[in-house]
Amino acid sequence: YFQLVSLWGDVPLLENVKNEVGGEPRAPASEVYALILSDLEFAANNLPRKSEMASTMLGRAPRGAALALEGRVQLMRGEWEAARAAFQAVIDLGEYRLMEEYFDNFREETENNDESVFEVQFSENTAGSNWGSPGTADQTWRRQEYGWLDWNNVLINDRLLNEFEDGDPRKDESFYQICDTYNNGQNVVLPGSDQFPNSSEYACGVSDEVAADQPKHPARPSWRKYTNYHRSDSHPCCTSGINMNVMRYAEVLVGLAEAQIELGNITAAGSGSPSAVSLLNQVRQRPSVSMPDIATVYDMTSKQGALEALYHEYASEFAGEQVLIYPQVRRLDFWEDWAGDEASNIRRFLPIPQSEIDSNPAISASDQNPGY
Repeated sequence: YFQLVSLWGDVPLLENVKNEVGGEPRAPASEVYALILSDLEFAANNLPRKSEMASTMLGRAPRGAALALEGRVQLMRGEWEAARAAFQAVIDLGEYRLMEEYFDNFREETENNDESVFEVQFSENTAGSNWGSPGTADQTWRRQEYGWLDWNNVLINDRLLNEFEDGDPRKDESFYQICDTYNNGQNVVLPGSDQFPNSSEYACGVSDEVAADQPKHPARPSWRKYTNYHRSDSHPCCTSGINMNVMRYAEVLVGLAEAQIELGNITAAGSGSPSAVSLLNQVRQRPSVSMPDIATVYDMTSKQGALEALYHEYASEFAGEQVLIYPQVRRLDFWEDWAGDEASNIRRFLPIPQSEIDSNPAISASDQNPGY
């Protein structure tokens, strides 16, 4: 429901299974959010803490997941104090920490780590090579879609690539580029010959003879996240074994920073939580990243400068993780900058699919979202 209400606004609301035939009209977003928050309150009050869960319960949501999702929901509603309180409650559990190595959040070998707030477990039994498989199949096919040695269907926006600061290790750990190594350092990411038409040798010091038997990378950077190429040179179609990490502790810190910016606690602690600057610096300064103080890069003395820093961190930290969409739709002026659209052409919500209108007698073409 959070995804639906965030991206489509008013949506049909079903609290119980219906036994009769018929459609449901669009319910006001306020009613949808009320149901979401009621469910999350119940979950937070009844779920066990992560530290109380047995290893056999991997994949089940702990209390921290309910609180973190509540923070995400409250940010979307613009309820800054409620968002602050939810994210701070996750921190106060004392069960999560940033991993020292950023890429440990994307390896199969280091799944369910201390930074993981909620992740869907991969299973060979349910994923398989089947588009219709439920649940964990999403993560299975993500690797197939993202990987440059596979379909490479998810292209990277230039605006995203340009967002990274010079020397930010997160860029190298998010994307493969020409001359990177993979397969435990045994292979080199090589360009196609058409990318170097005037050279008798490939880039990266690899001769034509050596390169002849190796796959060639497209001209654009491609995703390193969600692949196992660091340890192999291929995957069986279409299983990677990598879990779907839905929410990381880093998002708790950045989300709390957003709430603190809105509450006016940019450079000093306030409202019972650390300052936005200190929270963003925690994320920027994990050992494997070690980027400079955010206040040396952005003007953190103004709300506008702080928001620019915030969205920079959202992009740099969570590239490709289906997290950035939420702050983008919260701030249409930010989305305009990324998309290159005129403000008058920006549409806050996605269109209702025609198939939904056709199949639901309680919805007609007149219910379509504005602009479509």
